[in-house]
Amino acid sequence: MGKTTPGATVPMPSNMTQHRLTDGLRYSRAVWQRCMRSGWWALATLLWMALAASGAHAQGNSLLPGASLGAIASQVSAGNSHTCAVTTGGAVQCWGWNGNGQTNVPVALQSGGVVSVAAGNAHTCAVTTGGAVQCWGKNSDEQTNVPAALQSGGAVSVAAGESHTCAVTTGGAVQCWGRNSRGQTNVPVALQSGGVVSVAAAELHTCALTTDGAVQCWGDTVHGQTNVPVALQTGGAVSLAAGGYHTCVVTTGGAVQCWGDIGGGESNVPAALQSGGAMSVAAGFTHTCAVTTGGAVQCWGSNGFEQTTVPTALSGAAVSVAAGANHTCAVTKGGAVQCWGGNGHGQTAVPMALQNGGAVSVAAGLDYTCVVTTVGAVQCWGSNGYEATTVPVALQSGGAVSLASSSYHTCALTTVGAVQCWGYKNYGQIDVPAALQSGGAVSVAAGDFHTCAVTTVGAVQCWGNNIDGQINVPAALQSGGAVSVAAGRRHTCAMTAVSTVQCWGDSDSGQTNVPAALQSAGPVSVAPGGSYTCAVTTVGAVQCWGSNGSGQTNVPVALQSGGAVLVAAGHYHTCAVTNGGAVQCWGLNTSAQAPSVARATQALSFAPGTTAGGAPLRGWALGGNLNLAATSSASSGSQPVTYTSWTPGTCTVSGTTVTPTPTAQAGHLCGVVASRAGEHSSAASLAAAPAQARVLLLAKAVPTLAVTTSPASPANFGVPVTLTATLTGAASATGNVVFSSGGTTLCTAAVVASPANTATCQTSGLGAGSYTVTASYVGDANNAAANGTAPLAIAKATPNLAVTTSPASPAAFGMPVALMVALTGAVNATGNVVFSSGGTTLCTAAVAASPANTATCEASGLAVGSYTVMASYVGDASHAAANGSATLVVSAASLPLPGTAGQATVDVQGPAGCLVQTPAFSATPPTGTPTPQNVSFPMGVFSFTASGAGCSGGMLTVKIDFPAGSLDGLQPRKYGPSAANAAPTWFAHGTVTGNSVTYTVQDNGVGDSDPVAGQIKDPFALVLAAAVPGPGGVASIPTLSEWGVILLSLMAAGLGMFMVRRRY
Repeated sequence: MGKTTPGATVPMPSNMTQHRLTDGLRYSRAVWQRCMRSGWWALATLLWMALAASGAHAQGNSLLPGASLGAIASQVSAGNSHTCAVTTGGAVQCWGWNGNGQTNVPVALQSGGVVSVAAGNAHTCAVTTGGAVQCWGKNSDEQTNVPAALQSGGAVSVAAGESHTCAVTTGGAVQCWGRNSRGQTNVPVALQSGGVVSVAAAELHTCALTTDGAVQCWGDTVHGQTNVPVALQTGGAVSLAAGGYHTCVVTTGGAVQCWGDIGGGESNVPAALQSGGAMSVAAGFTHTCAVTTGGAVQCWGSNGFEQTTVPTALSGAAVSVAAGANHTCAVTKGGAVQCWGGNGHGQTAVPMALQNGGAVSVAAGLDYTCVVTTVGAVQCWGSNGYEATTVPVALQSGGAVSLASSSYHTCALTTVGAVQCWGYKNYGQIDVPAALQSGGAVSVAAGDFHTCAVTTVGAVQCWGNNIDGQINVPAALQSGGAVSVAAGRRHTCAMTAVSTVQCWGDSDSGQTNVPAALQSAGPVSVAPGGSYTCAVTTVGAVQCWGSNGSGQTNVPVALQSGGAVLVAAGHYHTCAVTNGGAVQCWGLNTSAQAPSVARATQALSFAPGTTAGGAPLRGWALGGNLNLAATSSASSGSQPVTYTSWTPGTCTVSGTTVTPTPTAQAGHLCGVVASRAGEHSSAASLAAAPAQARVLLLAKAVPTLAVTTSPASPANFGVPVTLTATLTGAASATGNVVFSSGGTTLCTAAVVASPANTATCQTSGLGAGSYTVTASYVGDANNAAANGTAPLAIAKATPNLAVTTSPASPAAFGMPVALMVALTGAVNATGNVVFSSGGTTLCTAAVAASPANTATCEASGLAVGSYTVMASYVGDASHAAANGSATLVVSAASLPLPGTAGQATVDVQGPAGCLVQTPAFSATPPTGTPTPQNVSFPMGVFSFTASGAGCSGGMLTVKIDFPAGSLDGLQPRKYGPSAANAAPTWFAHGTVTGNSVTYTVQDNGVGDSDPVAGQIKDPFALVLAAAVPGPGGVASIPTLSEWGVILLSLMAAGLGMFMVRRRY
């Protein structure tokens, strides 16, 4: 019944027994019957409100202890007969009825760590700074059995109904657990995955406020408490409150709207609040209260316990209000808690430590109250039936963000978005769904016996009693679309992301019949009451609908057109906070729970944070600080706006800067408060401005990624390039960065801590060209993925080319020469190398892979002489062209003579480019050349071929040096045409000088036996001819030796004839 999330009031229902109502007095039957209707349901606060630097505190209120321990409150929540508050240090304090342990704040929450508290009927819940939900108190319907997923984080707010609990996860989803007799925990499908800002849980219904300002309600709708007005079904609400059988919202215009039960007048919004002027609204069982923009509290509806009689001392000093079954509590701008109305269980007996401040949010159960202190601790007081005020140990010292209290159970939203519930559990209202026990909720609301939560994605989840369909979350809200949710007695309402209100559950009094003006746009919050509902529109007007038996839907005129920022719906009374910090209440006031006060003189406009462009932030990305900026409506005055935080485990505030703690994680919650003290001087006379509290959901840091290269672009091909990614705005990033280009991975590097948030690796696989290097950071738990690019130019390598020959110079004429190059400074070069001399290509070779960057080919046919061999590398995609040269000397060749041990030295000279191939001596003419008759070849047959461009039409001069004396008696003969166009034959050709023979060969002319132009074939021989030439042979000319033999022969013959003549 307590609501503790920004913009949503969470009502909490419970069953009532006579001993909890007597308060030491004897009641008539009529009074008893009225108490049975209104005495078991409490409402959570609408916003987490924190202290201002100074402000009014409870004075002259006979219902409150007069002493103070100096602590200040930032939020208060009124349960059925107990009350809880969150101090500015994040501690929870509870007082009032403790029959079920609902005021037994867990030890861990008593000193801090809580951001909000929600007091239900007989149980209490708190949200820690880590987003965990802790619940204690009555657990008859498992309303304090927080789902496992929310026990360690993931929740941003919690709402406690009568016997059920709901939480909003960090993803904006709603989770509910506990009693489900009327469907109050059946969260609409659209709200189960996200889109919800806050949730409100009432007796038997639940409502949620979505991120677009729409309200959705489910559960009991007998009184119309889940019938969200049409105008609020699509947007327009800014806060939400669910009472016993009614629901209320504050619209974006500050107006309060209520629907559902009107038996106590709880849905009859005062005319002043029907058009604006409300800041928040709280719905009790049969009464409703609103805080005006001026800080005044207005209450309406049932006033049997004076729950609508607002203390005069509160005039203009309130920042939030919470409505229980028959009591009301408010947080002043100074952080003090004041409660009034029924006190049968001490639910209005604010602990002394909270009377002057210390709480950041409050939730009112049936007859108990719970708060989240400034350190995030949960404290509860009042009746502890079903252990509704028995705060779980983990929440007693901190960790809670907000609370939602119902009749007998309470739920808390921790800083990590987890929901914890405790108290009455017979309907499963404290059985938090597993997905919300460790995180995922952003707000929670508790109805009578059901609970609802909004997840981080805006989904609403409800659990607990579903007798009236109060947990049957509309399909459109089960996966997202909700901003907040609020639960009434047996109905639920939610604000959607488009600022509409949706309600479901009990609609007997029309409490789920959202007015048409709120079904499309306009509300900014909604508050389901007992059997009615109220909403605040975008212009601050309050609208209420549903049961109005106590005037709880009679919105004051001043709030009907604007001026409200919050509204809270009790069972039969309603209260609103105006934009000036005043509280106005209407409806049942039998316990003075709905008095009326004036408004403050200044108000703060507070964006929770700003981006570089000035846009307000609801979520806060890790990896950087936030600059807070709140402005006052009063231009005069010298007091500065000051900022504090009640979540020290998540964030710290220094001046206007909010900084995440080193242990803060995505999904955790940070509570910040803006306040401005009043002053009375010659320059200005101003009351203190109502403090404005905001809860920031820590999201993943969104870093920017810059890429650099070393060496800087352009880099030379073959030189390793170091790629570095620097993440700016990252939160201690981990994970990997993948560097790629054109879809191809270059290298991968882990992000390191030193230098912080950087990743570096090397690549050497890029060829020459222009590239776009993309660095892709995969992200981690606290950092979103990021990408960055940088241009990288790779210049071609400029290799050096070294030329060598084998054999080394000089090389013998006629022997092949291996020409080799080595490309130094090249990396896996490809392409060809052309070897040439004097413009004539000698050979061409491809650059080889092994040995790397080398090219080799053979050249032959070079004449005797000195050459400059040029090697020209043509280059490739990654290498520039290169040239080199070497000197090659070709000396005359010494060729073996066949059949002898001697050798001949051969030299062939001719035109450049006419290359001689395979010069050699053979014993007989080469194949294809006829052998002449009657001759022999004492020196063998010399032959070669020549080809090349220089040979065409060219003449070669051949000189052969033979061994001394070897040419005696031999004649030079050449095979080929003896004249142009003549048939080839052996003919005399050449000149013999001493031991040397010289002759010429003309391409396609004398001596060339190859008819192809440009190709020369040259058989040549020195022959010894016989006396009689044979066919095709040659006639010999006797040498001197031959002549000597002839003469000797003739002399012998003459002597013979002389001897014959003598004989005869």
